[in-house]
Amino acid sequence: MASVALLAGVFVSLLPVPAFAQRVQSNVVLVRADDVITEDLYAAGNTIVVSGVIEGDLVAVAFDSIRIDGVVEGDVIAISNRVEITGRVEGSVRVVAASVLVEGDVGDDVFVGALTIATSVSSSVGRDILVWGRTAELAGEVSRDVEGTVRRWRIGGTIGGDIDVTAGELTLLPGLVVDGDVRYTADAEASAAETVSIDGTFSRAEALAPNLRVRGIRLLLQVVGVIAGLGIGLGILWAAPARSLAAAGALARRPLQSLSWGVGLASVPVALVIVTIGIVSVTSLSSSGPLVLVLLPVALAIGAVVVVVGLLTAPVPVALVVGSRVRPEWSSYARYVLGFPVIVVAWLLPWVGGPLALLLALAGLGAWLVADPED
Repeated sequence: MASVALLAGVFVSLLPVPAFAQRVQSNVVLVRADDVITEDLYAAGNTIVVSGVIEGDLVAVAFDSIRIDGVVEGDVIAISNRVEITGRVEGSVRVVAASVLVEGDVGDDVFVGALTIATSVSSSVGRDILVWGRTAELAGEVSRDVEGTVRRWRIGGTIGGDIDVTAGELTLLPGLVVDGDVRYTADAEASAAETVSIDGTFSRAEALAPNLRVRGIRLLLQVVGVIAGLGIGLGILWAAPARSLAAAGALARRPLQSLSWGVGLASVPVALVIVTIGIVSVTSLSSSGPLVLVLLPVALAIGAVVVVVGLLTAPVPVALVVGSRVRPEWSSYARYVLGFPVIVVAWLLPWVGGPLALLLALAGLGAWLVADPED
């Protein structure tokens, strides 16, 4: 447990701390009800609880949770698994967390990136709420605007300004009062209760398809990518001709074995992620935190290597095999140039293109592993 707090404290220890500030690193950071911190507080731990008064800002990192049921007279800047505010923050709240709950008062803005955010009927926000996340349910008072991008919005309470959001699903709860406009971008109509009161306009804009310029840039990038892939493959064939031909031969003679090896290699980072999730699911994040900090970067690094190596090398044996089926008498370079466009066309096929390209990539990657230059 203490080691997790120490790892969390690394972030805080690297922050530039003003001369008049207090830094605390502990398993549990507790500001008791009768405590008064007369300066900024920089805190790191597994759990942080503020029941007293902080006359400056609170900058906090916690693996488990941060709970504020006291008073923070400045701003709150926090990273945690869960953040709960049942007391009062006189400044702004800027939080990145898995879940955020506001049941108290925030004097200025609430700026949140979270999977879930909720405000209760007893909460109040002095200015704006800006949210990015998966679900958001607002039920208190907001003096100004509500903005953000959330997959599932449920908005109630009183909004003193406008609602301007992007949503997969928007529900306006019974009793909602909006002094301004409601504007939302979504593919489906919002669900609004009969008792919703909106003083301004109520409008929806459908999500726009990419404009011509964006589509042109996308096409240009695809063309450049195809040309680059063709050039890189020719370079690999020139640099390692024997190994490239051996990989193509292995793929032609043992396609299932090549695919199995490719799937096995690509499964390594996935297996590490699954193991990490399994460990976290049966233990607390605080106790498994150090292991997560080790396994996740390793999984990401291996995954990145597999993707990069696969993108660079997998097309070579596949293109050589395809080219050999059409013109076996041609040189290896010509067979590769002939077979590579077939891979691109297969990738562009609707519905089946993605799975087919994935199978070819895995088989091509595995072919390098089972290839024997002596054959």
